[in-house]
Amino acid sequence: MAPAAMDRTELTHQPRLENPDFSNAFANAAGIYHLAVNISGGKRATEFAFHIQNVNAYHSRLKGWMRRFNGVATKYLPNYLGWRRVLDRHNGEIPPDQILSIAVG
Repeated sequence: MAPAAMDRTELTHQPRLENPDFSNAFANAAGIYHLAVNISGGKRATEFAFHIQNVNAYHSRLKGWMRRFNGVATKYLPNYLGWRRVLDRHNGEIPPDQILSIAVG
């Protein structure tokens, strides 16, 4: 059922990603590599993990950057994501001619 059609009690009883059983089951079903980090043991991240705060921060930066375009057609989304990735790698300090050479290949 779509979240808009659910009442508050249904939403509060949905599984959450913080639940390790749900996270593992979802990752297995989706074919995603999932690594739990033992925060209570003092471990906050691993070398090969994307921490949820990093994912949230990237998503926030991407949304802010894309607002200027007033919407993007889904078929062009990979192009915009690639453009943003190039800007991120170069901290936004890359000359236009270098962006074009990267885009053309």
